[in-house]
Amino acid sequence: MKLYYGNGKCSIEGFTERIAIIISYSGAIEIDDLTPDGYAIAAGSNKISIFPYQLTEAALGDLFNYIGTLKITKADIADTNGMVQTTVHKVMDYSELLNSNAEDMTIISEDLSAGYTSHRKIAKTILKQKIIPNLDTSDGALFYLPDDTVYSGAYHIHLTDSTAMTGGEHTNDSVLLKSKVIRKRRRKRTMAQHSSTASNVRIPPDMVGKKSGGSGGGY
Repeated sequence: MKLYYGNGKCSIEGFTERIAIIISYSGAIEIDDLTPDGYAIAAGSNKISIFPYQLTEAALGDLFNYIGTLKITKADIADTNGMVQTTVHKVMDYSELLNSNAEDMTIISEDLSAGYTSHRKIAKTILKQKIIPNLDTSDGALFYLPDDTVYSGAYHIHLTDSTAMTGGEHTNDSVLLKSKVIRKRRRKRTMAQHSSTASNVRIPPDMVGKKSGGSGGGY
């Protein structure tokens, strides 16, 4: 597979059905998710994770648009058979295609050195799409309301920390859902425990609850 980025866009070519991607990078960007339904993007610790959260046959192509500075150092891609060989290619911008002598150039040096920056620099990586919306407990997820009753209906997942809340979209009325109920019986404790996300939602552990700018880990 080939991963392309530059000029504010990131895309992939190859056999891209049912794959997951972790991009290691330096810089800070605002990410605008372009993946098809069934995929989501999370970011943290200088990594960008692109993954299917439900069963989908959609192939990946355009991954995301971005504003800010992005220099990709590595891309790890896996499909149902394991790791996939991948190469990373930076798309050249105008400054990289110039073939002039330095004394003949009228563009200031700062503009030429900004080859990894699209539009403008930003302070930290952020997601434009912060939730996975319009999920439903009919997908097999089991959640509890604050009073420990089982919740049934629409919910959404926050990509920053993997928490689930009521409603297909986030509003001021959304209620935080619990993934487990702890019951005390004398000196023994029993726990009913379930995934904090839907059964098919798989947010990589190293993406959850971390801020951009830290040291990165792998799969």
